[in-house]
Amino acid sequence: MSRIEEAARGIYGAWRLGHGDASGFSFFDTSIAGFWRSFFAMMLALPAYAALVAVGMANLEGEINWQGIVVVEAIAYVIDWFAFPLAAIYVCQWLNKSERYTRLIVALNWAKVLIAIIMLPATVIAAQAPGSVLALIPVAIFVGVLAYVWNVTRMALGANWGEAMMVTMVNLTLGVIVSLWARSLLL
Repeated sequence: MSRIEEAARGIYGAWRLGHGDASGFSFFDTSIAGFWRSFFAMMLALPAYAALVAVGMANLEGEINWQGIVVVEAIAYVIDWFAFPLAAIYVCQWLNKSERYTRLIVALNWAKVLIAIIMLPATVIAAQAPGSVLALIPVAIFVGVLAYVWNVTRMALGANWGEAMMVTMVNLTLGVIVSLWARSLLL
């Protein structure tokens, strides 16, 4: 299977999971090789991430050091993609769900592509109308994304409500820490 075919299957599987359809997992290769290949999703989500960064930086006053932004955001992007998978090794061991670790990471990696695609237009629309009700769009989308990640986590791990929430909060917290670190270097 080519990378394009695997990516199409992975994104479609993530789409099915977004509809609460656990058969979406059948579209993922959860072997060790499939686990590593799922990080190709990082390349697919990159253009949307770059656009989100550009939209976020567009309202900054003064001269913008784009070279510094690119370097810091590139490092933050890579850290963000690998921080949770590393932490999840220990979280899955603690929850006695180590056998479902690759399933979780593969599903979340492909889900990140959908999340990036959804967040981009919402952020652009909100940026065009700051201070209006449209500015609430990214907040609403974020809540939906959080629910989606929680549900994918719950299904992937076969976890109960609380376990899935705890794992989702670890994921979210690591993302926020990386984002705040990057912003602290830039602003």
